[in-house]
Order: sequence, then structure tokens, then C-alpha cells
Amino acid sequence: NQNIIATGDEVQTKLNNLIGSMPDDLNVTNVVFQPDDVAESVNRFIINLFQGVAFVIIVILIGMGYKNAAIVSTAMPFSILLTFTVMRYLQIDIHQISIAALIISLGILVDNSIVVTDAIQYRIDEGYSLTEASIMGAEESAAPVFSSTLTTVAAFAPLIALPGEAGEFAKSLPLVVIISLTASYLSAMLFVPALSSIFLSKTKTIKQKKNRVKMLFNRSLNVGLKHSAITLILTFVLFFLSIGIGIYFLPIEIFPNADKSYIYIDVSNENKGDIASTEALMKEIGSILDEESAVTSYTTAIGGYLPKFYLTIAPGADAEHSGQILAYIDKKADIGSLEIYAKYLKDRIDSQILGSKIEVNLPAITAPGSDIEIVLYSDNKDVLYKYADDLFIKLNNMESIDRIYSDIPRSVYQYELAIDKDYAGIMGLNSYDIQRQVNLALNGLKASSVTTKSNEFDIFLSANIGSMADLENLMIKSSFTSNKISLKQVTTL
Repeated sequence: NQNIIATGDEVQTKLNNLIGSMPDDLNVTNVVFQPDDVAESVNRFIINLFQGVAFVIIVILIGMGYKNAAIVSTAMPFSILLTFTVMRYLQIDIHQISIAALIISLGILVDNSIVVTDAIQYRIDEGYSLTEASIMGAEESAAPVFSSTLTTVAAFAPLIALPGEAGEFAKSLPLVVIISLTASYLSAMLFVPALSSIFLSKTKTIKQKKNRVKMLFNRSLNVGLKHSAITLILTFVLFFLSIGIGIYFLPIEIFPNADKSYIYIDVSNENKGDIASTEALMKEIGSILDEESAVTSYTTAIGGYLPKFYLTIAPGADAEHSGQILAYIDKKADIGSLEIYAKYLKDRIDSQILGSKIEVNLPAITAPGSDIEIVLYSDNKDVLYKYADDLFIKLNNMESIDRIYSDIPRSVYQYELAIDKDYAGIMGLNSYDIQRQVNLALNGLKASSVTTKSNEFDIFLSANIGSMADLENLMIKSSFTSNKISLKQVTTL
């Protein structure tokens, strides 16, 4: 429960001191350093906060005057300070979701203050004293402002009960929004009237000149009120039309990809149990990344996965055919977007490397995995494979499908050794000799074991059979004569 930015500074200082005492040929790189990401997010929020305050002040200056703008803009930091205080009490940390909630709330925080300030100004212009006008304006605005705040709170409240992993992750968003709206209401009811009673004054000109925008608004309002039934029907039509457009024309996803400047590549070598082949494959992918100007650096794990570098990406099990690459992308590179670049990189790797399964992924706010998974069942294996292949082809031809994988076991060749028992007998071989030594060559056999002080290691014996020709030329030793005869002399493949 510490400040991750301060902790990160301490860790970096100790690491720099340690690096100074290391050999020159030992390179140390921060693969993942979350304090930098948090600091960047916090700084971005602060910039957005100041931008929002500036825009609000400009708008209020245009519409209400400099005194009103000063009061409203002063109430905004008070609301934010109160929000941070409650967040501290409820143990809500500053992270990506809570920062997003604060940015969402930024535009709503001033609404209540504007309404109350305008009501007080109206009473002052009617001739009431500053104190009377401040009390009357706050009392008149209390109920409508509370109702307005309550409707917004009601809109965000259901997100608190959102089930599953998404609900747990997004829970702080509605909480922070509700806290900030409540703080805004308290600020508008207590802080704004107090400031108004001191600094506001009667406006010099109550009668305002009509401009074209206001005239158009008044004319539209009169038409709408005159034809209220048509206006109501048109409102519902536009409401359902907007929902239809949102559902059918806008992409829908639970959470977008995380805002990170790196991609990760998961590799599964087709040569199982061959770490040398996996290393060669990873070097081949690395050579492709070396040619990409947008890739600033990358870290490679061979025979397994990197340590956990993002919240929702769980490290896989170590295996000699597995590998992972974490590649950092230049934020200033002209790549369109990370989604477009990841697809381009995937296509390029697939065009140069065949056979192995290589996935180019972006870190996502939710756990990675397939968007759609289809399982087929059948008692007839041939029917199952046929329909699975047809479905795979149809799905692969869809433009909306980015990647598709199938775990259907492919048909494999099986070979049968027909032993010429008469000729084998003449050569001193029996079926047991042939079957045992062929099985030993293909599958290996535990021959013995070695015991050390702390461990015991099995010794396996096998032959390096890489083709059918190697198998045919395998020398079979007779248990009777100790002579060796090639397999193809006594069998037909």
C-alpha cells in the first residue's frame, strides 16, 4: 500500500548503484517498469485537468462574466480535493480506471456550481442583498440540482454491481464518479453561496441583446411547444435510431486494448522438445524485428515465457518448444495504430516463417483469449473432421475474422513392418528382436539411472531416426548370433 512512483524511484536508484559495480559486458534493461506508466497517466490527468479548467473558465467568461467564472472555477478544485479525500478514506488508489473516472467527472463538476451561481445572480439583479440572494438562490436550486445529480449517479450506479472480472476491474469508475458528483453538489450548495455573497454584484445591463443563435433557439422552442405531440414522437424516433446506429454500425467490445507502447509475440515451435530449433526460430523472428524501424527494442525468452509483465497476461508453462518476445514500439513512428501494426507484423512473420504457431498480441485490459470458441461433437471421426474443415474454411474467408486456429488433430501416416519370418530365421533374427529394437530406436528406452547426492537422473537410450530411410537402414542385432542385419533385409515397409 505504498506510492508506486516513489517506490520505483528508490528501486531505480538502488539498481543504478548496483549496475555501476557490474562487469561491462553485462547489460541490464528494465523490461517492465510500472511506475513510469503510472506517472505518465497521472501527468496526463493533471494536464487534462488544467485544460478542462481553462475551457470551463473561457466558456463561463463568455456567458456569465469574470466574477461568476472565478467562483465556479474555484469551486472545481474544492470538489476535486474533496473527492481525493474520500478516495483516500475508501482506499481507492490512483490507477488507470480511477483516473479515467476523474476525467469523465471533470466536465460534470462545474454544472451544479453554474446553476447555483446563475440563480444567485438572478436574485441579485432583482434587487436582493448579496446574503439574501445567496440564500434564496441556493434554496431554489437545491432540489433541481439534487435531482440532476441523482439521475447521473443512477446512471453509473449499476456498474458497481457488474459481475465477473470486468466488474471487479471497473468497480472504481462508478465509485469515483459518484463521489465526485456528491462533492460537486456539496460544493455548489455550501461553497458557491459563500463566495457569491462576498464577490458577486449586480450586473450593469440586465436586458441582453438578441443574437441570431438565441433567435433561432427561441423560434425552434416555440415550434416544438406548439406541436408537442410531434416533438415527443420525433424524440423517441431519434432515440431508438441512435441505439440502432450504435449497435449495428459501431464496433462492440467489453474492453479495448490497453494503452501500452509494446506488443508481445507468443511462439510455439512445431518441433516439440527441440530447444535448439526453438532458439533458431526466435532468432529468425528477431531478425524480422531488427528490420522494423518502429521497433525500438525487444526482449526474448526461449524455452518458456517472460515473467509477468502485464496484469491480465499470465505466464505460460515452460517448454522447450515455447518462446515469447516483448517488443517496444516507438510512439512517434508512423504506423497508424498499434492494432494495424500488429496485424501487419503478423502477416509479415507468417509470410516468412511457416509451420510454427506464432501470435502477435496487444496487451488487453481483460484476460487474453479467443472472442469466439466453437466445439464440435460427433461419434464419427470422419464426419467430425469433414464438417470441422468446412467450418474452418468458411470462417477463415470472413473479412471480420482476424485470426483463426484449430486444434483438430490432423491425419497422420502410419507404417507397418511386414516381417519375412523365414528369411529372418535364416539370419538369426526373431520377431522379438526386430520389434524391440525398432521400438527402442523410435521411442527410446530407460536404460539406467545416475544418483548424485541430491538428485537422481534417468538415462534414456534412443536412435536418431529422422526419415524412413534411416529406419530401413537400422541395424538389428541378433540375440542368438550377435550379428547385425539391416532392417530392410528382413522386412517390407
